[in-house]
Amino acid sequence: MVFGLKHVLSFDCADKTLGVCLVAYLPSEIISENIELIQSASFDKQAVQTMDLVKNILSIRTYWLFNLLPDAIVRDTEDSVRLSRLKYALKSIRKILDRASIKIDKIIVEYQMGQNDLSRLISSAIQYEFVDVDSKIQITIGQIDDEKKDLFEPCNVKSIDCISIGPAHKNSFSFAQNLSYGVFAAKYKTTTTANKHHTAENFKYFLELQGCNLKGLHKEINHIADAFMQAVYWIIHNEFP
Repeated sequence: MVFGLKHVLSFDCADKTLGVCLVAYLPSEIISENIELIQSASFDKQAVQTMDLVKNILSIRTYWLFNLLPDAIVRDTEDSVRLSRLKYALKSIRKILDRASIKIDKIIVEYQMGQNDLSRLISSAIQYEFVDVDSKIQITIGQIDDEKKDLFEPCNVKSIDCISIGPAHKNSFSFAQNLSYGVFAAKYKTTTTANKHHTAENFKYFLELQGCNLKGLHKEINHIADAFMQAVYWIIHNEFP
């Protein structure tokens, strides 16, 4: 294990599909001698040495794609069913990470716009899973004598910081000039299609940089790619602002 390595667990919340990507990175205090080079990097026009540096700072540890409703239509499914399946996916992820002794430093979910009412339930539930209780509430009505003695006592488990970021950020940068968003916007008729191909191609490019074999890569990687790109955006703009 690399000393000082931090981990971001990023979620892309679609109606039925959950894309998850675990990204590891070296924080700025460890690589302070290279901070100016990173801060000046233009992700659309990077010099080779800058891309090599970013590759050495970031790494994709693993990723998952969950189809939460392979047997149902979202609008015909009770929220309780969707939440139950999401809970299974999240508990599975936590078990895998605990077994690998991986500590998560940040949870990132995409902010769900007004039209994404079906996905908002999932994004809120993900944050609920990872935050600890906060007892700073006020109880003004109660009927049972001495019931305050029975109130839940918060444990000392530290919450994982959960961050919600806007959907446009994942399409605001690229790892190479020929993978910039403008290239895909000019190629495809709709914004949605351009968005998907932009993140997917940048994700595949980064996997290749890591020496990964892309043969057999799932055709629906855009959900994982979205999760990856928003994680990278947050790391670059918060660790190296």
